[in-house]
Amino acid sequence: MKLRPPRIILLCVYLLFLAAACGPNGGVEVGNPKLGGKVVTLNPADRPETYVVSFPDDDSADVSKILGDQFETMAATVTIDGQNVLVEAQFSAGPAFALSFQVNEAGEIQNLSLKLDGVPVSTGFSSQPAAPSLKTFWSNDALLVVATICQRVEECQPETPAVECEADLQGVPGLAQSFGGAPGQSLKETADAIDAGTDESDPAAVADCLAEIGILPCSQVDKGHEPSDPHNYQQAHKLVPKPTCNQAFHKKP
Repeated sequence: MKLRPPRIILLCVYLLFLAAACGPNGGVEVGNPKLGGKVVTLNPADRPETYVVSFPDDDSADVSKILGDQFETMAATVTIDGQNVLVEAQFSAGPAFALSFQVNEAGEIQNLSLKLDGVPVSTGFSSQPAAPSLKTFWSNDALLVVATICQRVEECQPETPAVECEADLQGVPGLAQSFGGAPGQSLKETADAIDAGTDESDPAAVADCLAEIGILPCSQVDKGHEPSDPHNYQQAHKLVPKPTCNQAFHKKP
């Protein structure tokens, strides 16, 4: 019996594999869209509110309705059919929210459609990855809040460095009251009180507060800080999402 050279055998195996891949049922199967870490911001035409859809993973989403510094965040139902995605949520005072879109192989959102209370609404949108958490860098939650606000300020206003924002923001008198701190107290004073053991944070409220700060619309950030007057944070309370952040800090019982 005549033996075939090894290279011929390998060539035959490769051709068999290629034929199987190119057959009627061959090819690479495309999986569900990779949504985890995406944040989609919607600005409906002729409506004052902004909607932000955050995907903590590929199968779930939270939808926030933002009007000024007022937030309402609801867990959403996510339905995926191939590359088609439907996100549905019901806000306590309305409306019923339904967002549909497709995700192409490059991960880009296409053919986006928004319905509020069943009525199609024209909307602009943007999609970006969620900002990284700063929690690993700060052990004091009051300073973590300052850093998170300033991260969002820098994202919306690149001409305002976060490090300069932090130096200014932590000393703003009375800002801590927007987070549940004492009247007249700055966030630096809250941080000192936490270190001294007289104040404490509510971890769940802080986590929710930080999540909402991270999706503040840039139009709202511009109301809380005017980049042409970079060290002026007199309107910084407008950088504090309500009502969630109001419960972040309190005196120890």
